[in-house]
Amino acid sequence: MKVKDAELILMKNLKGQKNKKDDILQIAKAASIVKEKYDNREIKDMFDVTMTTFERINCINKLNPKGKLLVKKGLLKIEQAYHLSRINAERQDDVAKLIASMNSEDTRLFVSLVLKQPNTNIGKLKKDFDKTHKRNLSMVVVPMPDTMFNKLEKVATSKKSETHDLILNIVEDYLGK
Repeated sequence: MKVKDAELILMKNLKGQKNKKDDILQIAKAASIVKEKYDNREIKDMFDVTMTTFERINCINKLNPKGKLLVKKGLLKIEQAYHLSRINAERQDDVAKLIASMNSEDTRLFVSLVLKQPNTNIGKLKKDFDKTHKRNLSMVVVPMPDTMFNKLEKVATSKKSETHDLILNIVEDYLGK
């Protein structure tokens, strides 16, 4: 791709309305070509885009082929692709499958965990992440006789747990998590 073609692709896709239909991989390739020719200030002025956004688009080029395919299909957004690009290519496939359903904040936190523990199995990291990461919870009020609640409280205390955690564990065991 020539520099002029890359400029035109970026002009078309980075200026004006943001709901363009062009191939994101082509846009990323164009970003890489333009990055080689111009400095940051010129890019910012030419395309009216922050360098953070531009660099994140350019990071798509660092993904392995499966990661690029997920981006092309729309299963990974630019933000997720950026975080995925920070991980070595061998681990990207396993992480990509997991972050495809995460929001930006969860993706950032999970990728940070993966980067901090490069030798740990991705499945184990995901389990640890799920245990420690906040979950969306719904509240349920369960009316019960005082005697039943007192028994639950006694069992929770003996297990060095909170009563609500014990009840949640009982329900999870019954439903199969």
